[in-house]
Amino acid sequence: MANLSSGPRLRLTAFDLNTKENGPIGIPALNPADGFLIRYDDGSDNRTILLDAGKKGQAERVIVPYLKEHGITRIDAMILSHPHNDHFGGMIDILKDPEITVEQFIYAPVSDETVRISDNDENYRFWLELKALKEKAGSVRSLGAADAGSKLAFGRELVFDIAAVPDDSLMPFGEPANLNDLNLVLRLNFRRFSALFSGDCGNAQAELILRSPYRKLIESVNVLKASHHGGDECATPEFNRLCDASFILITCNEVVVDHRPSFMHNMQEWGKQGVKLLRMDQLRSVEWTTDGTVLECRAESGRYREIAEIDL
Repeated sequence: MANLSSGPRLRLTAFDLNTKENGPIGIPALNPADGFLIRYDDGSDNRTILLDAGKKGQAERVIVPYLKEHGITRIDAMILSHPHNDHFGGMIDILKDPEITVEQFIYAPVSDETVRISDNDENYRFWLELKALKEKAGSVRSLGAADAGSKLAFGRELVFDIAAVPDDSLMPFGEPANLNDLNLVLRLNFRRFSALFSGDCGNAQAELILRSPYRKLIESVNVLKASHHGGDECATPEFNRLCDASFILITCNEVVVDHRPSFMHNMQEWGKQGVKLLRMDQLRSVEWTTDGTVLECRAESGRYREIAEIDL
């Protein structure tokens, strides 16, 4: 294994939210969940970013203890992909915790009415609870259509490209919109390293990105967070091929694996590309560390550990 340099480091951690032990925690128990921690440190400056945070009740029992165990009580930015509880619910837990400070809450809002008619009553109630709590953050930043193609910068070297924001044209007139097509899609960049966070980006939003001026922002990433937990409407084949990732992280749980025939089809297609697949129904921890020239991935289940490495 090559050694990482002693300079600035970026660490990307996927939380254990989908194994048989932790997946049923939170509401609703059957749903898979997303939650990621991004840490940057150059010796004099460090940044901590939370991107999605699992289900309500799940962050309280999984994410918050992890943060405190690692001495993290300040989050520079908490970023939400879209208004589904398996992505935003845990943010309620974090904002309520008196020992954690959130400096900035970042999201791309859709209307309350869209959330209300697009999903179940429970999701809507939790959404209103989060909206009421978000002001507990030091500041709130709302992203809209004018922000597509722009950047979110956290210091000079940690930058997100905004590949897509929710687009009202995807909401059919007189019918409930699919919230899985109303994501904030972000590309994380640090030196030569890149990772695409697609939320639950469905086929309609994927096609919109591919036809947009910002399609280049999803091209050739090192890490792809598979959209919609690797199941139904997991973006499109063209979208996934354009990403051309070396690692694909799949935030699936046993419900997706056992009851979504699309999951096995997606796994087969990715396998043909020679991609390293990381399934969060099996892995307790997945973490990438990079100095911008070498990328190291460490994954651990209850039965094995593995380390993979690529030059960037």
